[in-house]
Amino acid sequence: MRTFQILFVAASFIVIGCTGGRKIRLPERPKLAVYWTSPVMSENEADSLARFHLVIADMDNLANNPKSLKRLKRRNRDLILLCYSNPMEFWDRPYKDRPIQNQARAEVLADRQEYLLKQPSGKSATFWNNMQMLNLSVNCPAVKGQKYYEYMAEFLLKNVLSDPIWDGYFMDNCTGHIAWVGDYGGNNGIDADNDGHRDDYDTLDRAWYEGTVNFLSHIKQENFLILGNKGAVEFLELVNGKMFEEFPNDYLGDKKAGGWYQCLKNYDSIGSYSVIHARQIPNNPKHRLFVLSSALMGDGYYAYAQDFFRWFPEYEDIGKPLQKVKILDNVFERQYEKATVRVWPEDRRGEIVYK
Repeated sequence: MRTFQILFVAASFIVIGCTGGRKIRLPERPKLAVYWTSPVMSENEADSLARFHLVIADMDNLANNPKSLKRLKRRNRDLILLCYSNPMEFWDRPYKDRPIQNQARAEVLADRQEYLLKQPSGKSATFWNNMQMLNLSVNCPAVKGQKYYEYMAEFLLKNVLSDPIWDGYFMDNCTGHIAWVGDYGGNNGIDADNDGHRDDYDTLDRAWYEGTVNFLSHIKQENFLILGNKGAVEFLELVNGKMFEEFPNDYLGDKKAGGWYQCLKNYDSIGSYSVIHARQIPNNPKHRLFVLSSALMGDGYYAYAQDFFRWFPEYEDIGKPLQKVKILDNVFERQYEKATVRVWPEDRRGEIVYK
């Protein structure tokens, strides 16, 4: 009987969210986000995405389907819409559904090739397959009086973020640590200052961190809400939150329970706009519940998978939190108005017990 009740309530949210003249009813908690890195969004998809609290949408949706973005905001006037971009990388060739990135890529390749991140050999540095890395560091050679971080911030502000549809900006690869990429895959070091020599780790990371600060500072001048990926405690003077992609992450410090404790410590200190993101594992409600319950130990958002908008039974409204987290025998518990949420981090297990 209880399972049927959960499914019924979840379905009611879907119907209300798709009814033109009625206000969408969102749960008080959990706060739900969608990570939409696809450059296209249909109007039907916009209707489904409007059921969520926060949507991170790729910047090329502005060119490809502005009507869908407007529909999304019209259906849910409380929704927060953030513009996604990855300033650290371009695709290695133009794609017809990425006109905005194609424009920036074409400008760089035409007469700003010094912005490309290179190895000491002059060969391009790569991280993600089929992508070209860009040089966000302050050691990047200037072209026409601009470093790359200045050029890209100006490009985004002029061509994308100037549109009032956006409530803010989401920076992928928002990290101050890049030197490790020099030993990743087939790379043989990084030469950010183009002097033909491999940059040492500390020098490169300091230059990259400073360049990222400068990039974000240019964006921040427009008073946008800014989120970044990854969940390290850095740039907090410039960002309003961080995403913990494919939570938990074991590269943020302490690796206990796969990094769960370190992630929660960071999550608690960064702010309520942070997003705990769950990797898509089909037909695995235990995994979803573990990550969602972990997110509910703090006051941020929960997102499942990528380019995904299915509504799950566990999204039933649980009301406002009544207290901070209590810990007993490695069980983390938090009381909400309509449910008790528990997490066993060592077992990667969570539960929501409805009152």
